[in-house]
Amino acid sequence: MPHNFQSLFSVALGNDIHPYSYQQELAEKDWPDVLIAPTGLGKTAAVVLSWAWKHCSTDQKKPPRRLAYCLPMRTLVDQTALNIRKWLKRLQKANLDWESCLPDPSRDVHILMGGVDETPWFTEPERTAILIGSQDMLLSRALMRGYAMNRFRWPVDFALLHNDTQWVFDEVQLMGSGLTTSAQLEGFRRKFPTEIPSRSLWTSATLHPKWLETVDFHESPKTWNVPSKFLNDENSPQVRKLVDALKPIEKSALILRSTDKEHIRDYAEALASEAVSMHRKNQVTLLVVNTVSRAQAVYKAIQRKGFAPDRLALIHSRFRPADRKTQIEKLPKPSEKKDLMVVATQAIEAGMDFSATVMLTELAPMSSIVQRLGRVNRYGELNNCGGGKIRWIDILGDGPKNEKYAKALSAPYTPEELDTCRKRISMLSDARPSNLPPPESDDYVSQSVIRTKDFRDLYDTDPDLTGFDVDISHYIRDSEDTDVRVFWRDLSNSQLEQTMPTYEEICAIPIGRCASWLKSKEIKAYCVDPQARHDKNRPTIWVAFNDSPWPGLVLLLDKETGGYTMETGFDSENRVAVEPIFSQEARISAIAEVNDADTDSESKRFVKLDDHLKHVTAEAESLCDTLNIEPREKKLISTAALWHDVGKAHPAFQERMSTDDKESNPRPEYLLAKAPRYDRRKGRPYFRHELASVLAYLSRENWSRDVDLVAYLIATHHGKLRMNLRALPAEKPAKPERAKETQPPNPPRFARGIWEGDYIPSIEINGKTLWDGGQLTLSLMELGEHPVTGSSWMERAQCLLSEHGPFRLAWLEAILRIADWRASAKEKENINN
Repeated sequence: MPHNFQSLFSVALGNDIHPYSYQQELAEKDWPDVLIAPTGLGKTAAVVLSWAWKHCSTDQKKPPRRLAYCLPMRTLVDQTALNIRKWLKRLQKANLDWESCLPDPSRDVHILMGGVDETPWFTEPERTAILIGSQDMLLSRALMRGYAMNRFRWPVDFALLHNDTQWVFDEVQLMGSGLTTSAQLEGFRRKFPTEIPSRSLWTSATLHPKWLETVDFHESPKTWNVPSKFLNDENSPQVRKLVDALKPIEKSALILRSTDKEHIRDYAEALASEAVSMHRKNQVTLLVVNTVSRAQAVYKAIQRKGFAPDRLALIHSRFRPADRKTQIEKLPKPSEKKDLMVVATQAIEAGMDFSATVMLTELAPMSSIVQRLGRVNRYGELNNCGGGKIRWIDILGDGPKNEKYAKALSAPYTPEELDTCRKRISMLSDARPSNLPPPESDDYVSQSVIRTKDFRDLYDTDPDLTGFDVDISHYIRDSEDTDVRVFWRDLSNSQLEQTMPTYEEICAIPIGRCASWLKSKEIKAYCVDPQARHDKNRPTIWVAFNDSPWPGLVLLLDKETGGYTMETGFDSENRVAVEPIFSQEARISAIAEVNDADTDSESKRFVKLDDHLKHVTAEAESLCDTLNIEPREKKLISTAALWHDVGKAHPAFQERMSTDDKESNPRPEYLLAKAPRYDRRKGRPYFRHELASVLAYLSRENWSRDVDLVAYLIATHHGKLRMNLRALPAEKPAKPERAKETQPPNPPRFARGIWEGDYIPSIEINGKTLWDGGQLTLSLMELGEHPVTGSSWMERAQCLLSEHGPFRLAWLEAILRIADWRASAKEKENINN
């Protein structure tokens, strides 16, 4: 075990680097809610390594098992994950006994980002783990509407992110409406009970604690200001070198005044000329503009002035990952000399550890300007030669403005934000960090606030009766800042059966720009067919997309469409064919799983139903013990595990149990839970065995309200039957001849492949009868009080939500599902027997 935090920190960062005082205190004391520290003072290392140390230290209370590191931009996620894995690998190689308390860098560090092949972190809630994700992926999951993932797993991710998780929101000045949502979620966790506590930390160089005050999070956040709160850091020569790094700043004569294409072309040429004239040999010059299209125009203008590609880098968020990586790799390492011109957008504001000698930047909100300034004379290496040179470029100027043009030119910001920054930056002659004005409380105003009722309503994961889900995008990002993901394939043979895209193929595009591009160029795009009955052994079916795009949508394009180059990224004006990135081994995604799919019912061998019930019960009890779940809740989960698949005894399910080799491996006569082949073409469409299970269990318990929680856990163990019990839109009632055989009502009730009066045979476990056998009734579907079955399913579920709250109820739901996954995985590999 490491004997102190300093030894762990030094090994992780290498070069015998010692922690600052604030980093040491993070490791030894309770964390604040807010950490404000200048760029370059190691906030990420401070947070991650102090959390890791608390897991190793025997003198401190253990922090939450999971660290969820939430970043506002995709470009930051890869770099942060790379650094964290590097630190953990160094610790792992130190030949000290740290492995038992630290996350394994290859197993326990997970990237949550659209298009990334996600490792199954959600199956091991007992392990210490670090989740690094974009705010789109993490906040959408925390709202039970996870983007770009299997919708039926929403409740599990929700449960794990709200229980036993330390959230870290970094670079919050870039989060937009997601910042308010993050504060509201913390308020909800303090209002509703969680099974295991979770907390939040917000960190940035530019953050005002008042930004976090919301209707449900109104406590004054505990705040640490670095270095002013820490005397040793305040007086440290190394810290002073950074916070007093010389950065003389002046206004450029150039002004951006119009969105006209001709003006933008002239502006790009003028900006390129100014940058070339200021550039110093073997140094880095940085140009930061506010839109991707202007960045591309300036990049091309500099190329025309004779800068070769190896002396030019273009950094923005509209690249495919490999092409973005190629550009980022051009940036110099710390202390490395390089002759380079860097053209960038906001993507440069965080997570880029390099230092420029010269910077020209367009006017932006003050919080963004502060981040951009942090890329100049970053390490104080130019303090002895006059510092780094900075010029800022005005947008519109400070005279009267046409409102329409003002909004267009200010985008993605507002004219008011630019006016405020203009007043502050005009007063500066030296932009050293210690000279910069602190952010004001009114610098951030949220446009969208999720309220308690809205959040509670999201617990119901069923789409509405028209098939649509509640739109949460305005809680994740500002409305103009949401993305669609596109990828290109060769569709010359009109082949619309294609595997889902891999991470490397995807390019993110803003929704508005994507919509206008598709419309103006009359481009054919394709989306996953929501009506297709997908088979896991076949590619996904894609159909023509003729709707308005929504956040997280994935679109397939023909390579001949154009719209992209490897050098400049997404470019709506480019009509040259795009070179696809496609592997024949691309994984078929589970995102499009349909309601009657049951992939876990396939196994290499036949598994008896009673054996599976015992296996899941054992896994559930073991997991409860590992997580120290209270005995009463353990008993509830164990009972639900024992009953969860009783409905598989239904003839409609047994009919689907099959094998591809009927001669050498014939189907046995006993009741099965799994088989080499689950053929959902047989039996009834939309059949859900968990509904049969819960109806049998409630019938055995005489419909008592005392067992509602067990019934809920049985029902939800696939995430497909939760708060509502109703037939699916395309589901059809029993055939007329069947209706005559059943008891009233006539025609009989039906839902999820279960028909009124269905019979399930008896089941024995270890020689004892679990279920006597009998008919099922669906009277719980109907609203109101039934004389025999009592309260409706909706009433029971809503009462449970009110009693336990969303976080505890989802947690219990997740535990049973994870136990089922684990038992099924072992059965597939024949480990249980």
